[in-house]
Amino acid sequence: LRQAQAQVAPVRFAWPRGTEPTACIGVASFRAGAMIDYKIDKWGLTLIFKRRGSVFPRACAVSGVNAAFTAVVHMLLQNHLGDRHFGDGDNVLQIWSCFNFILGFLIIFRTQQAYGKFWEGGTLLQQTRGEWYNATSSLIAFSSKDPKKAKDVELFHHVLIRLMSMLYCSALQQVADMKDERFDIIDNAGLDPAKLSYLEAANDKTEILVQWIQRLICDNMACGVLTAAPPIMSRVFQELSKGVVNFQNARKIAEFLFPLPYAQMISVMLVFQWILVPLMAFTLVESTMWAAFLSYMAVFTFWSINFIAIELEMPFGDDLNDLPIANIMKDFNCSLRTLLEEDAQNPPAFTMQDGYRKLSISQWDGGASNRCAFRGGRVAASVRLKRMGSVAPTRLWRGSTSAAVKPLKQQPEGLSNSEEEDPPAPEQRPPHAILPCEPSGGGGG
Repeated sequence: LRQAQAQVAPVRFAWPRGTEPTACIGVASFRAGAMIDYKIDKWGLTLIFKRRGSVFPRACAVSGVNAAFTAVVHMLLQNHLGDRHFGDGDNVLQIWSCFNFILGFLIIFRTQQAYGKFWEGGTLLQQTRGEWYNATSSLIAFSSKDPKKAKDVELFHHVLIRLMSMLYCSALQQVADMKDERFDIIDNAGLDPAKLSYLEAANDKTEILVQWIQRLICDNMACGVLTAAPPIMSRVFQELSKGVVNFQNARKIAEFLFPLPYAQMISVMLVFQWILVPLMAFTLVESTMWAAFLSYMAVFTFWSINFIAIELEMPFGDDLNDLPIANIMKDFNCSLRTLLEEDAQNPPAFTMQDGYRKLSISQWDGGASNRCAFRGGRVAASVRLKRMGSVAPTRLWRGSTSAAVKPLKQQPEGLSNSEEEDPPAPEQRPPHAILPCEPSGGGGG
């Protein structure tokens, strides 16, 4: 129990798909990639010159080459043909307009689908987080207040938040398409190594963790750690199941790509447009400079919109315009750790006075400086775990307990001398005892 109390620092947790070796690395650095944070000025013009995360450089490269090619073709054809053009300009313009209309329709359709997937992906991740966090908060609120079960309740809380952190991590890794899919979890060094090895070798890690959590809840209901009535406890199972459903819907976005025939047709038409624009510019425009400029704008517009669709089609990657997956995981860990604070588990006392019956209105800023936030890659947390002693360092975990690195003692800021002392050693328990208690009439866990 003492070891489990000490290990509450986040670690880097890696579960690649399949059964390949994994690694958990304690790294405090934040990803500099996904989700660019920006502000729009009054006129909305400063974003024009923002290069990081923009599709303009790629579009400019394609359209710039096309503009130079148009200028060369225009001068060569003008010198060779003189004032003659390719047939009737009105008929050519009509055919060209139909071609651009079809191409524009396909690109806009792809962009709409990509934006829908991007927004739905972020919504589903936040809904999954909310359901699983509410389930964890309810379980902590439903825990027994009997002093005789204080140690069992505390151990149940620590096992619960570790399993919930691993659950959300495995869900994010299953939908993520990133070069580095190692995300932070609350250190799981106190859990049974045999169970962790089994979990590492399994393909359906999310489903296994959900089953472990449900079994953990049932066992602690049987032994009195959870005191809420069964009809009320059913709410927790409903929230767990809703989170799984939202996660499966997020998998739909990650695994069902934009149909190949559409993507192939758009790519072919863009290439045809790139080739035909110089010829159309010679047919419709006499000036070489204007021909090059109009060619640049036509290619730049179509290719930019197509690049935007490509950026948004897979929102769970590590591109600059993707969702901040790693920081969402950090924020979830921050919320889980907050649930173990003594002040968070008990509501404040209230002294009733006559003046309070008026229910006066006052302003409150909410203490925004102390909130956990992940927008723009920034994570800020003010965490003080009063009941858990010193905050443990991160550890390396590579699938076996022998790979653990000796932790370095750390002390959170603001603790007094009395709080710096380690808590008294509790009752010793075997390392394989994950559950805080056993149900009545049951065998060994």
